[in-house]
Amino acid sequence: MNKIIIDPIIESKTPDQLWDEIYSKERIVKKVNFTCGLNPKSHDCIRVVCISDTHNKLSDISSCIPPGDILIHAGDFTNFGSIEEIKKFNNDLANLPHTYKIVIAGNHELGFEDNEDESLREEIYINKGTKKGYKELDNCIYIQDKLIEVSYIFL
Repeated sequence: MNKIIIDPIIESKTPDQLWDEIYSKERIVKKVNFTCGLNPKSHDCIRVVCISDTHNKLSDISSCIPPGDILIHAGDFTNFGSIEEIKKFNNDLANLPHTYKIVIAGNHELGFEDNEDESLREEIYINKGTKKGYKELDNCIYIQDKLIEVSYIFL
């Protein structure tokens, strides 16, 4: 079985210092050589890829997303949850090769929470988002407050 080795960045002594280094240089993504995902898959394994915070940039980074069987996008795929952002994300998902694409809304997907009290939003977020915007996502499995089973794995 292949092992993924993650080397710590030795120059950084605290998470804050590491963030400052990455934020100032990398901003969006750093390409990594994922050799284990490119090898033929064993019959008894499932490759899971987790991403988040793509903020309308999924198509820009799609070549950096490793191959896998299940892709989980853990939120913040838009900036404000506009219908245009949601449709673009949905189209971008269709171009990814993963067998299953699981999507969970983040705090930037305004309107996805059915029981949201919009009066509690900060002023800049008033009148933003798309009510029930998740209904526009037909190239993935959208989950919110529920358990699903995919390839014998409960998510």
